[in-house]
Parts: sequence; structure tokens; C-alpha cells
Amino acid sequence: MDFLNLAKDKLVVSDVSDLVAHESCGAISLFVGTTRDNFEDKKVISLEYEAYEPMALKTMKKICQEIRSRWPDVKNIAIHHRLGEVPVKEASVVIAISSPHRKDGIDATAFAIEELKKQVPIWKKEQYSEAQAGRKPKVKINFQECPIVGAEVPKHLIQINANHDEIKRRINMFIERKREEVNASNIEDFIEGDISDSCARVKCAVFRIKDSKGHLKVRRVINEYGPQTLQEDYTKVFSKLQGQRTDEGESDGKENPEDCKNFGITGRLKSMENHLKIPPSSSEDIFERIRRLENRILYLESISPEYLHFLEKTTQPKSGDSRETGTRKRKYSIRSIDEFINELEEIYL
Repeated sequence: MDFLNLAKDKLVVSDVSDLVAHESCGAISLFVGTTRDNFEDKKVISLEYEAYEPMALKTMKKICQEIRSRWPDVKNIAIHHRLGEVPVKEASVVIAISSPHRKDGIDATAFAIEELKKQVPIWKKEQYSEAQAGRKPKVKINFQECPIVGAEVPKHLIQINANHDEIKRRINMFIERKREEVNASNIEDFIEGDISDSCARVKCAVFRIKDSKGHLKVRRVINEYGPQTLQEDYTKVFSKLQGQRTDEGESDGKENPEDCKNFGITGRLKSMENHLKIPPSSSEDIFERIRRLENRILYLESISPEYLHFLEKTTQPKSGDSRETGTRKRKYSIRSIDEFINELEEIYL
């Protein structure tokens, strides 16, 4: 059990010892801290203790838990500390610990007083006989009178061995190299050709496109012809290539071995390879050929994203439809619409 107390009355050592006594313990280790009559050649008449009591009790409880984790055989622990004015020869702190054997009790008591002085928020103030109330006066240090002792640093701890001029040269070279990289990047964006007697900052040609507010080159490709701009008869032409019926719905009545071969997945793959200009290979299996087709389509979309996103398939108008044939539609983003509206406002308002 733990007995913790911050008392303003006089501490009685025998009472604290009786608190920790236990029939299973053969030793009670006691520490009693008292007030002495001198401090740094000055006459002391008393000590005055102050504490932040909630935090002090909480910290003392943690010290007891640490003692029990280090010495499990410890039975009872008592830590009593006095607050207020403590005259000379009277106890200011009493620590008592009971244990089955003396070694555990002595070691635990020594640990308790050391941790108490280091962790617990308790402060003391000396009362001197010469009416020098307050804490110990601060001593001013004259740094000008202190000798400067030079200590040589070991060479293995020095990371930079170059002199000042060499460090400055390295910094200038680094700045120059970074400036050249920036200039080269700017030249690629603004200037066509190599100009050795100028720089990108003072001599550049900005190539703007319509509805663009940026300074970098932006190229947009609009494909006039592609799978999404073909007419409806593309399906019939493709069916004819597969050996199916012609667009007139007639058949030649003969079975061509080549047509039979092209009928199905193999023929469709071959037609797509011819359209994408991929040389066919008979040694590859069907999955490898599909993978090559997918890679080719991804490549085409990567070099021209508008091929997939900005064009829609146009349909053949029906008979009697007055709409214009071959009309091409385009998808606009919200940003493009906002820029178009702003341009109209600037023109007409």
C-alpha cells in the first residue's frame, strides 16, 4: 500500500514507520531529511517549502509504481513531505519502505529520494540569519575575463575540407549550371534555334493559340478522319472483308477457304491489324495479338487524346432529312465554354 502526504505540521518519524510495518516483512528502511544550519558559509535558520500539490502527489504515485516494478517484493511505501517553514533539525521529508529483506528496502529508499528531488514539483527557500531573505543571489559572470581555450576538432568529424575560395567556386558553378538548365528549358518552349549571344528572358517569341492565356506552347490536334467519323456503311464493308454477305445481300454461292478462315475471331484480328498497320505474325497466340492491338490503340490515344475525347461519330442522314450531311460535333469542357462566353462579352459589351 502507498501512503503519500504533503503535511504542514511537524512530521513524526515513528508514525510514518508504523504505517509501513507488516507481519511478512523483516526490514523497514527509513530516510529522514532534516534542515541543517548552514548553506554556502551562511547561517540558515529555517527552510520554506512550496509545492504544486496535485501534480506533486501524482508524481509521487508514479515513483511508487516504478519502485514496485523494480522491486516486486516491496510491501508498503510511505512518502511524507512537509510544506511551509521547517526549522533547523526538524524533518522535512520522511520515506519509509517495508520489504521481506533489507537489500530491497535500502535500494528502493535510495531510488525514492533521488527521484523525489528530480521529479516532484517542490521548491525550497532558505531563511538566513542576516535577514537575506529570498533565494540565492545570482552570480554575474564576466565573460571577458574567462580564458578562451581552443580545442582541435578531430579530422574524421570534419565533412568539408575545402577552403573558402573553393566553396565559393562550387556555389557559383552550381548556380551557373542551374541557370543553364532553366535557359535550355525556356529556349525549348519559346525560341526555335540556338542563340548564343542572348537569353530567354530578353529575346523570346511567344506562340499563343486561340483562347489561350499561357506562355507555353500548346498544340491541339483535330483528326478529320478516323473510326468515329466513318459512315454507317463501314459495318457492311467490314462484314464483306470477313467473308459475310455483301451490302446488296447477295452471296456468290461458293465457299472460299480463305473466307472461311477469316470468318470469326482470327479474321477480325487480322482486319484490325491491317487497319492499324501492325504486321501479322502467325507464331503468336490470340492473346498476344490482342495485347499488341491494345498497346497500339493506347499509343495513338497518347499522342492525340482528341482522337478519343473530342470527336463523335457522324451518321448518314435519312432520306428526306434537311440537315447538312457530314456534320461533325465537338464536345466542349466547362472551361472552354466559360472562355467562349468571356470572349463574346468582350466583343459585344
